[in-house]
This record gives sequence, C-alpha cells and structure tokens, in this order.
Amino acid sequence: MIRWSKIGMVLLATAMASAVSAAADVLYWRTEGGVVAITNIPGEPGLRPLFAPPRRTGALPSTIPAVGRDLDEMIDLAAREAELPVGLVRAVVQVESNFDARAVSHKGASGLMQLMPATARAYGVRDVFDPLENLRAGSRHLRSLIDEFGDERLALAAYNAGAGAVRRSGGIPNYRETQDYVRKVQQRSGRQRGQVSPADSAPTHPAADVQLHRSPDGRLLLAN
Repeated sequence: MIRWSKIGMVLLATAMASAVSAAADVLYWRTEGGVVAITNIPGEPGLRPLFAPPRRTGALPSTIPAVGRDLDEMIDLAAREAELPVGLVRAVVQVESNFDARAVSHKGASGLMQLMPATARAYGVRDVFDPLENLRAGSRHLRSLIDEFGDERLALAAYNAGAGAVRRSGGIPNYRETQDYVRKVQQRSGRQRGQVSPADSAPTHPAADVQLHRSPDGRLLLAN
C-alpha cells in the first residue's frame, strides 16, 4: 500500500463511491507509518468516514453540552481542519479544561482549549466560550506550533508556556507545570514519540498505478 496526496485521495474516493452501493460508507484509517487504507467494511480500529460531513456554518450556541456526541463531532472537525490527529486535540482539551467550555484559568485563559486573550484575537475568535470557535482556534494554534518547531513535544510545551519560552530554553522549559503538561497530553493521546510522524500530517506522495479490487467476501481493496 502507499501514501496518498490529497488529490489522490479525492480521486480514489470517487472510484470507491462508484464501486459500492449508495448506502455503503467509504471509510479509511491511517497507520503509524503514514499509510492510508480505504475500505467499505467497518471493524478496523480508528476508522473514519472518507467523505467529511458538511461544515457547520454560523456560530454555535454556548449551551452545547461539554461532553457527548456534539463535542466529539466538533473536536473531530477542528482536528481535521487543522490536519491534526483527533486524539491529540482531544487530549489537549482534556488536560486544558476537562471538556468544560466555560472554564477560565487564573491567568485568563478561557474555553475548551484555554485560549489566552491575545491568541483568541490572533485567530479572530468572537466568542471564546463558543465550543467550535475555541476548538478551531486552539487547533490552528497547535498546528502552527508543530509547523514551527517540527516536534510535537516542543509544540505542546509552547502551547502551555508560550513559544518564546521554548525558543529561549532551546527545548522544553524547565518549568514543572510545562513538563507535566507535555507528559499528560502525550499519555492521554497515546503518543509517546517526540518527533511528528508522517501519520500526523497530510500525505505528500501521489498515487500511481492504483487498481480497485473486490474480494470474494465483498471487501474493496485499493492497491498498487
């Protein structure tokens, strides 16, 4: 199997859609090595729909429950938009606010991902307590830190202590709070590696010589 470009994924999804019935779901999962596997048979751990649901428009009310399906869907949406692993975003939300959309820290950080006022302004947040706005801004901010430092642990340290502190220290600052924060987030997300793996970013290699096969039991396989 191979890694796919975004364009390749769209083309492959179209091929899958034409090969299955209208009622079938096209699903995918990504392995640790960055391989994207596509199927129409549920059961594999971590399966997600290949066709994303329509994006929500407009502001969502702040009365959305702090836990439950709605929040899970919003975390998934924000993570996909920022091209981050859903488990990583969910772990940050858990450690930052324990899924409390109205949480406010003694330092003035607010909402699910505990945005500081300057960060919220930088990402155009109108209502820091709106769950989806907060998640989108926090995920974009985390994505920018990963892009800057190229290391997930340093990015998490910068999310907690500020990018300046990480730059000045040349690594994770010698702050007990920040060191504990990085450890907790990685433990909750099940991610112990420091470097960002290929599975954490969009695939970059185009598909080539890809063929669609159907097995006797009805399973669809895309392979090269």
